[in-house]
Amino acid sequence: ASGSDDIIISGALDVNGDLTITDGDLDVDTNDPNVTLAGNLSIASDGSVTKGSGTWTFDGSGTSTWSDSSSGIQDLGAVTVNGSSKTISTSTNVKATSITIGADDTLNITDDTLTLTGTGTPLTLTSGGTFTTTSSTVVYTGTTTATTITAVAYNNLTLTPTAATTYTLGGNLTGANALA
Repeated sequence: ASGSDDIIISGALDVNGDLTITDGDLDVDTNDPNVTLAGNLSIASDGSVTKGSGTWTFDGSGTSTWSDSSSGIQDLGAVTVNGSSKTISTSTNVKATSITIGADDTLNITDDTLTLTGTGTPLTLTSGGTFTTTSSTVVYTGTTTATTITAVAYNNLTLTPTAATTYTLGGNLTGANALA
């Protein structure tokens, strides 16, 4: 995206506190930097993110939140939760191309929807990691390439490709409610 409120990151971005995108576009596509964030991520209604091929890593320790109040939920690209017993809790619906949850880390999407747009294996839960899905929905939207559905407990699971896609279960599927 282009405009007067754009911020284009030229090198790695390491934020040891919170990152709030209130207005304008955080462009991590132009130079494809890695983004590392120890605090909360908040994208306001007038904020946006142009994803690149770098990785967003939630690091540090303790609990932080990931929220996105923008009109079109922003796809952050490849997201990793990998800190020292790091917990990321969503407080809105969120979107990523792929998510990797580290060995002693947690992604808690309780009451929210997580949309995964990638193909291959867009959700990776490392042994010892935790994925909390109480009253939530996980939506897989990857298209045209085989997509593996990670074997975790889902509350609601939705598959909504925009083109013909082969989905493969990566193990036993457990769901608390509906498969759509």
